[in-house]
Amino acid sequence: MNLIRRVSAIYKEQELPEYRGNPLIEALPEALTEDEVLLEMSYFPEIDEKIRWTAPANVREQYVERIKKFRCPQTNLIQAYKMILRALRESYAARNPLKSGTIQYLHYYGNERPDIEPESGYFKSQAETITIVGMSGSGKTTMIEQVMDHFPQIIEHSSYKGVFPGFSKQIVWVKINCPYNSSVRDLCEEILQKLDDAIGIERTTPEIRNGALARQIAQRIKSSFLGILVIDEMQRLKFSRTGG
Repeated sequence: MNLIRRVSAIYKEQELPEYRGNPLIEALPEALTEDEVLLEMSYFPEIDEKIRWTAPANVREQYVERIKKFRCPQTNLIQAYKMILRALRESYAARNPLKSGTIQYLHYYGNERPDIEPESGYFKSQAETITIVGMSGSGKTTMIEQVMDHFPQIIEHSSYKGVFPGFSKQIVWVKINCPYNSSVRDLCEEILQKLDDAIGIERTTPEIRNGALARQIAQRIKSSFLGILVIDEMQRLKFSRTGG
């Protein structure tokens, strides 16, 4: 999860009309069937019978370590994949970069907007929030990382139907671990740094005031067309600072 996977956009025509003509969606990997999800996200290490039965004990002991890479997906992984794919597509459906409403939305800071409504209407967010809960150590993080690894983190665009689409990089996802010190400020700065690293630019100096920092992050999310922000271990913030 530490390596940033970048790919060049390969556009695939969409069946649903609300997704057609949107380079952000057409550049995403094709949707997998349930069987394809299980097959792609499974890993069963091969067993060498010679090593198993004849190798020295110290070699066989090391060989057992391969079990850590074993992956046998359960049905909840299929549901997680479907939820994340749907959230990505719905988020991008509202932000088609070729529509006047999105172009206007990108040029205004925060929630500001002009008095004149664009031809395609004012931008209306369709972003979703997904919460996954479970016992500590039950595999939530591993499951989410498996699903996110199916998608490239960065998609680079140069030409869509012979025309420059108005942007060059699309951040599909970013994953953040909630800080141990329960600091909201540290969490915000980590988000900003992760976005800079994904885009491949020098790290931005965070705004001093928290409100300004939040707007700074929001603007970066808008301009980079971030699809999903994953925040792991959110309970560190919830319990330490609010007592809830």
